[in-house]
Amino acid sequence: ADWLREAFHLHAALGSGRLALFGYGSAEARQAFAQAVTLSDQLETVYRRLGASAALEEERQRALFPVLFGLWHGGGEGAATVAPLALAERLARLADASGDPAQRLVADYAFSHNYFWLARYADARRHQEAATRNPHRVSSDSLIALCGEDSALLSASFLAWTLCFQGEPAQAQRVMAETVAAARQAGHTHTLCYVLIFAGVLTRHLLQPEATLAYAREVA
Repeated sequence: ADWLREAFHLHAALGSGRLALFGYGSAEARQAFAQAVTLSDQLETVYRRLGASAALEEERQRALFPVLFGLWHGGGEGAATVAPLALAERLARLADASGDPAQRLVADYAFSHNYFWLARYADARRHQEAATRNPHRVSSDSLIALCGEDSALLSASFLAWTLCFQGEPAQAQRVMAETVAAARQAGHTHTLCYVLIFAGVLTRHLLQPEATLAYAREVA
């Protein structure tokens, strides 16, 4: 069990490193995360057979969450072996089991992302609004520590897109402006760049080329 536990954590760390180095959906990151999930599932079986402590199982589940999220990030790629929505559902189950509001928020973000691209805008908006409300006041630092980005701000960015697609451009622009301001204040470069790209795409669709160019220059 000790060897399996160490191998799981090593592959989880390898996946995070490769994700940062090669990007979302990279084959290198996906391979490491997929192996980490396999090792985690094997470890769960061993823990059950040995009657391992609840603390060890909780540790496994906590470590598995960012692994599944990393694998989910690659779910839109052609070589993905697990449907992104199935991974979002697994993230939600882990969040429900742990009761961790940060995990719940990240799971809502994953659902909102998947439903948006499936053109299920009402479902997407429901999860986007849940994450954006952030009733437990999960801090930006906590979200970044969990998954490397502020999923509340990214959910709000997706909400702006959804509002635009649902025929509410004024509301979309208001939400986007508030999100850009919050991302600038948070000061996390990765999240800020992501939000600025959302803002640039939104203004392009709203035929605001000057604003689009300004966002593009800020990202560059």
